[in-house]
Amino acid sequence: MKLLTVSACLALATTVLALPADELEKRATCTIFGFTYTCFSSTPTATGTTPTTTTGATPTTSSGATATATTAPSTGGRSTYSSGSTARDIENNSGCTELTVIFARGTTEGGNIGSIAGPPMFRQLLSDLGASSLTLQGVNYPADAAGNANCGAAGGPNMKSLADTILARCPNTKLVLSGYSQGACVVHNTVEQQGLSASKVAATVVFGDPFNGRSVGTVPANRQLSICATGDGICRTPSGGASGTGHLSYGQDAQTAASFIERTTGV
Repeated sequence: MKLLTVSACLALATTVLALPADELEKRATCTIFGFTYTCFSSTPTATGTTPTTTTGATPTTSSGATATATTAPSTGGRSTYSSGSTARDIENNSGCTELTVIFARGTTEGGNIGSIAGPPMFRQLLSDLGASSLTLQGVNYPADAAGNANCGAAGGPNMKSLADTILARCPNTKLVLSGYSQGACVVHNTVEQQGLSASKVAATVVFGDPFNGRSVGTVPANRQLSICATGDGICRTPSGGASGTGHLSYGQDAQTAASFIERTTGV
């Protein structure tokens, strides 16, 4: 598997900060936000600093709270999400349902699912399937500008922890991982670096993925959807039937994303 490059994750809301990929491929290090990073490392680290490891660490929310929730068995679940920028069904132990979707927001977005891609997709799934079929959860991670430099490592451990929690609690649920912009990098990191088995992932859906065109680990291609809008300088190559233009347009693709999830998982 090709190692991640720091340049691939430099996805701010409206600006591309990375140098051209063909130029970065020639370099051993990259300078980002005034710091020098190793380009070809699974977890890029700043020169002269001690790398931060996630091995054995307990993922925390941006407020410092523990990300995982109780793992007590539960049945007859129902999503409590209806609207807004935060979804906490796994954390609140809302029970077991046919389908679980864990979503990572983009850089600087609020709540834990943001406002651009996550809420419209969640509302569409609720409209199509009903709350009794769904467990909806956002990833608590900083999603700050500096986090673009670590290629999803800030959120990957938390998404992995949430996935482990729901699969232990509800082994028959169909698990979908999704993310927008920096959140798409979190999806990659969860499968490729944090060790979540691709066999446990029923589908992945990413919007404006800085790694556009790159497979999410060994998840089968027919269970992956990458939506890149025309005019989006972050993912650059339009795909997935996106109808909008630019990096902020993905609310328009909620139906495309929801339909893919429903068709792929059979829910």
